[in-house]
Amino acid sequence: MTDSQIFASSTVKDETTARYTFYNDSVRLSLTVHGNLRIVTRQGTTTVYYNENPAGDLTTPNPDSFRSGIPIMKTTWRHQVIFDATDAVQYFFVNFFHKVTWSDRFTAVEGNSVRLASPGQRLRTSLVGSKDPAGLVDGKFAGVVTKLGTE
Repeated sequence: MTDSQIFASSTVKDETTARYTFYNDSVRLSLTVHGNLRIVTRQGTTTVYYNENPAGDLTTPNPDSFRSGIPIMKTTWRHQVIFDATDAVQYFFVNFFHKVTWSDRFTAVEGNSVRLASPGQRLRTSLVGSKDPAGLVDGKFAGVVTKLGTE
């Protein structure tokens, strides 16, 4: 996909212009302390949304703004977060392992018909982030999604 398909602005590329957003629901399964490292394991679900006119809001923050648009994919997942509790910035590293439980074909910007993944497909999301310096949200992060195959 091109930037113009992902963002509604050619200059601002953040949550306020992102056409694709997601919302996670999760429960913590465990917290392991290993010296200065903290290892958190969670499981949950993700819903991905497409919004032609995005308005994600991290400044208020408004978590429900990331649920606007049409649902286009759902996954179940398990992830592990690792961070150094003694680090003032608290960088963290996350690996999600998703299983697509539902996805729908939708018409995206420029009239393209898109399906992000197929039910049964497995995905891995790898993220790095840190605490939000403003303290408005738990953290800010960036990463990549890789298709792993099917069941």
